[in-house]
Amino acid sequence: MKSSKKQKILAVMLAASMVSGIGAVGLTIGNISNISVKAADSLTTADGFSYEVIDNTNTVRITGYSKNGKIAIPSKIDGKTVVEIGSNAFRDKTGLQSVSIPETVKIIDGGAFSGCTGLQEVTMLNGLETIGGESFYRCTALKEIKIPDSVTEIGNSAFYNCSAVKTLTIGKSVKTIGSYAFEYCKNLISVTLPNSLAEMGGSVFSDCTKLENIVIQGNKDFQKISHATFRNCTNLKNVNISANITVIGNAVFEDCTSLEEITIPNTVKEIGGESFNRCTALKEIKIPDSVTEIGNAAFYNCSAAKTLTIGKSVKTIGSDAFEKCESIIDVTLPDSLTKIGTSVFGNCKKLETVVMKGENLVTIPYATFYDCKNLRDVYIGAGITTIGSSAFNGCTSLDKITVPDSVTKIENSAFSNCTSLKKIIIPESVTVIEGNDVFENHGKDLVIYGYSNDCEAKKYADANNITYKLINAHDHQPGEWIIIKEATEKNSGTKIQKCTICGELLNVEIIDIIHTHTYGDKWQSDETNHWHECTVCGEKADTAKHEFGEWETDEKTAKQHRECTICGYTEEKAKPHEHSYGDDWYSDETNHWHECTVCGEKADTAEHEFGEWVIDEKTSTKHRACTVCEYPQSEIIPHIHTYGEEWKSDETNHWHECTICGDKSDTAKHDLKDVIDKEATATETGLKHKECTVCGYKGLSEVISKLDPTPTPTPPQPTPTPGKVVNTGDNAVPITIASVLGLGAITAFVISFKKKHS
Repeated sequence: MKSSKKQKILAVMLAASMVSGIGAVGLTIGNISNISVKAADSLTTADGFSYEVIDNTNTVRITGYSKNGKIAIPSKIDGKTVVEIGSNAFRDKTGLQSVSIPETVKIIDGGAFSGCTGLQEVTMLNGLETIGGESFYRCTALKEIKIPDSVTEIGNSAFYNCSAVKTLTIGKSVKTIGSYAFEYCKNLISVTLPNSLAEMGGSVFSDCTKLENIVIQGNKDFQKISHATFRNCTNLKNVNISANITVIGNAVFEDCTSLEEITIPNTVKEIGGESFNRCTALKEIKIPDSVTEIGNAAFYNCSAAKTLTIGKSVKTIGSDAFEKCESIIDVTLPDSLTKIGTSVFGNCKKLETVVMKGENLVTIPYATFYDCKNLRDVYIGAGITTIGSSAFNGCTSLDKITVPDSVTKIENSAFSNCTSLKKIIIPESVTVIEGNDVFENHGKDLVIYGYSNDCEAKKYADANNITYKLINAHDHQPGEWIIIKEATEKNSGTKIQKCTICGELLNVEIIDIIHTHTYGDKWQSDETNHWHECTVCGEKADTAKHEFGEWETDEKTAKQHRECTICGYTEEKAKPHEHSYGDDWYSDETNHWHECTVCGEKADTAEHEFGEWVIDEKTSTKHRACTVCEYPQSEIIPHIHTYGEEWKSDETNHWHECTICGDKSDTAKHDLKDVIDKEATATETGLKHKECTVCGYKGLSEVISKLDPTPTPTPPQPTPTPGKVVNTGDNAVPITIASVLGLGAITAFVISFKKKHS
C-alpha cells in the first residue's frame, strides 16, 4: 500500500513537473486554438460545377468545372438562376469537347473558355448579352461561331486564334466588337457585320488569311474602320463598305494581296496611312469627292492599279501615298490640293502624264516624281512657288517642261538624270536655282529658254555651259483642247489647253463619265430615304422617303419596330407604356430616384437629405446616410495626434500609439537584458528570458543548462556559454518535448530506485 501510494504521489509530481516544464519553455497553443477556417464562397454541385451566389441575390455565377467531355451548363442550381459564367471558369480545360449555354446566362466573363483547345462546338442561346475579352481565346478546334441576336458586346480577343472556324454569324444586336476579336481565325471565309454595329476595335479580322468576302454595315454611329482591321487577309477579294463610314484607319487593308476592287463610299473623309499598302492586285484606285486627307503610304505598291482618280476635295496627300504604283498612266491633282508629301508618285514607272490643277498647291516636294521613267508631259499648277530637290530626278522620258511664273525657287537635283530633257522655259520670277546639279546628266541638246538676258536662268545656263535662248514676252494663245485621259463608264476623263507659243498650261477640265446608267435591283437606304444606285458609277435614282408599316412590339425587350414596306429599312424605338416605378431607390453621389421597371425612366429625382454625422473614434472617420434612400457618405476626421503613455510592441520595436488613429511615435528597438526566472543547479536546468528595460516586452524563455555536479580541481575556467536561445515559432515544440523527456527520465529513475528498496 505504501509503495502504491508513493508511486501515485510520484506520478502526480511527474505530471506537475511536465506541466511546469511546458510552461517554463514557453510552449503555447494559443496560435492553434485561434485558427479559424473561413467558409468558402464557392460551392460545388454533384455534377462538378463550382458556383457562387451573386451579391446575395437569387442568381449564381459558374466559377469552375471538375470534369471534361461534353457538358450542358444548367439554367438553375439549388433553385437559383445561372446568369453568368465567371472569369477563367473553364480556362485551359483541354478535354472539354462541347458546351451548351442556357438562355438564362447573360454574361460570359473574360477568359471563361480560354485555351480550351479541344472545344469543337459551343451553343449560345438568345438571352446572352455580353461575351467578355479572351472568352474563347485560342479555342483552336472550334469549327463554327454563332453569336445570338441578343448579344450586344464582344470583348477584346474574344475569339482570337480560333483557327479552325470556317463560318461566323454575328447577331443583329451587336453594338461593339473589341480589338483582335477574331484575329488569326485563319479558316474564316466570309463576314457580314450587322446594321447594329456602332464601334469596332483594331485588328479585329487581321491575319484571317482565307477570308474572301466582307460586308461592312453598321448604324449611323459606326463611322470608323479602325487600324489594321483586315490586315494580311491575303485571300480577300470583295469588300462592301457601309455608307456611314467616314474614316478608313491606318493599315486597314494592308497586305490584302488578292483585293482586286473596292468601292470607297462618298461619305469617307479620311483614308489612313498604309490603309491599302501592298494591295498588289488592286486594279483601280478611285478616291471619292468626300475625301479630304490621304495618309502616308496609303496606296503604296498597289502595283496593278492602272487608273487613279483623286476626288475634288482632297487637301493633303501623305508621303509615299502612291509610290510604286507602277501601272498608273496619268494623274490629275485637284484644285483643292494644298500639300503633298515626299515621294508621293516615286517609282511610278508607267506614269506618262501629270496635271497639277489649281493654285493652292505651292510646293512640289522632294522626289515627288522620282524615277518615273515614262513621264513625258508635266503641267505645273499656277500656284507652285518651289520645285523641290530631286522632284523629277530620273524622269528619263521627260523632254520638255514649262515652269509657270509663280515659281521662285528650283532646288538641287530637281531635274537631275532627265536624260531626254531638251527644252525648259524658266520665267524671270525664278530667283534661286540651287546648286550645280539641278540639271545634272541632262540631255545633250538641252536649251534653257528665258524672257530676259538679265535673269537667274541666264546666269545659271552660262555658269553650267548650258545653251540659253531668249523667248519673246507674249500674251498666251490658247490652243485646241487636248484630251489626256479619256472618260469611261466608271471614271471621268481630263482635257487641257496649252499656250501655242510657250506651251504653258492654261486650262484643265474634267470630262464626265460617259455611260448609260444601270441601276441595281437592291434598295439602298438611310434613316430618311431609299434609292437605287447605278452599278457602274453609284448615281442615285428613284429616291423617295420611306413608307413605314405598323409598329410591332417585342415584349421581351419592351421595344417596337417597323419596316419600310418598299425597301425593308427597319426603325426601332422604345415601346410606349405606362411607367411602373419600383420601390427601390437608385442613387449617385448627389441624387436619388426611382426607376421604371420596364424602360428605366427616372422619377422622384431629388438631392440626398443627409442625417447627422456619426463619429467613429477608432477609425478617425465620420459617416452619415441619406434619410430617404440610405446612400452612405463618409469622411476622414482631421485631428491632432494624442499618444497614450502605454508602450506598444512587437518582437523588434516598441512605440506609442495615437489613441484616435493608431499613428506610431517614439518607435525604437528593444533594449533587451537577461532576466533569470530560475537558477540552474547540478540536478535541474534553469530558465531565463530577455526583457526590454524600456517597455517591459518579454521574449520567450530559454533553458539554462544544469551545473557540473563534480567540479574538477583545475585552474579557473571561463564562464560556460549560456544555453542556445530558442527561436519563436515551431522551435518551441521540440524544446518542450526535450524538457518533458528529461523530466520523465529523472522521475522514472526515482520510481525504479524506490521499488528496489521498498
